[in-house]
Amino acid sequence: MAAAFHLEPADPWGPVKTLQRAFDPSALTFSPEYYDVLGLEPPAGG
Repeated sequence: MAAAFHLEPADPWGPVKTLQRAFDPSALTFSPEYYDVLGLEPPAGG
């Protein structure tokens, strides 16, 4: 059937990977509680 209708498999992860590559995590801010729960030191100036 795929040959009859000239169908090709879709790439469902292509758009997701493109979005991940374009994402800038520096825009995220986290509360002091976030760092406390993870046992991390908050960044300087944050």
